[in-house]
Amino acid sequence: MISAIFALAMLMSEPVPAATDGATAPAAPPAAAATPVVKVKRDSDMICHSETMLGSRIPSKVCYTRAEQEERTQQDKRNLDHMQSGFGKIAN
Repeated sequence: MISAIFALAMLMSEPVPAATDGATAPAAPPAAAATPVVKVKRDSDMICHSETMLGSRIPSKVCYTRAEQEERTQQDKRNLDHMQSGFGKIAN
């Protein structure tokens, strides 16, 4: 849905050539020669997936922005590294 709105905004933002005195406007390029729409990955894009919560068998749908998902992944990696480095040490 967001990509469709983005594509529409790109099409609407194309400059329209101004008509000159006595000259006709150039013909529009054929539809096949139109520039392709490139999907842009933004930090505000929503990513949804099913996640089973601890202690439950029923998965629930969770949605995060791309930035939140990347931050969550980095935090999980830091937590795993911290736990793995601390298990071999003897506490005094």
